Amino acid sequence: MKNHFFYFVLTFLSASIFYQKPFLKVRSYVIRKTGVGLGVGVNIRPGHIFWPQKSMKNLKIGSGTFANFNFRVEMGTANVTIGEFCQIGPNVSVECVSHGLIYREAVGRGSASSDVKIGDKVWIGSNVTILGGVTIGDRAVIGSGSIVTKDVEADAIYFGVPAKKHCSIDDSYL
Repeated sequence: MKNHFFYFVLTFLSASIFYQKPFLKVRSYVIRKTGVGLGVGVNIRPGHIFWPQKSMKNLKIGSGTFANFNFRVEMGTANVTIGEFCQIGPNVSVECVSHGLIYREAVGRGSASSDVKIGDKVWIGSNVTILGGVTIGDRAVIGSGSIVTKDVEADAIYFGVPAKKHCSIDDSYL
């Protein structure tokens, strides 16, 4: 019941008026109270939705990570781990839950959840969808509008529908 209260308060604090500096610490405090493992200096803009089936403790966000407006995580029973110093654009969606294709009278379509792991220093552009079962390697870049259906290598740039590797990131990009 306590977590439901904090989740209600968090939803209230998601209004854009509460993005002002004095409210950032309050928002982080409330997010932590819902059970999310939140690192130091995490900045999550308003409009986010964390949707667990079991517990908010299944979501861990590393220190220094920034998530822009309308960040959505549909966890179901899966674990979602986001590394340190990640940059997540607006309208990014992490969808861990999938449903069966065949409707069965007794159970409907059913559902299954798969974990998602996002490495450290990953940059995810706006309007990206990340599906369950995906691991994104450290320092990867995902282009805007992509749908990530398979694992992403570290130090690489991926974009498209579905997201595909377009090049590796090396010292020439510095």
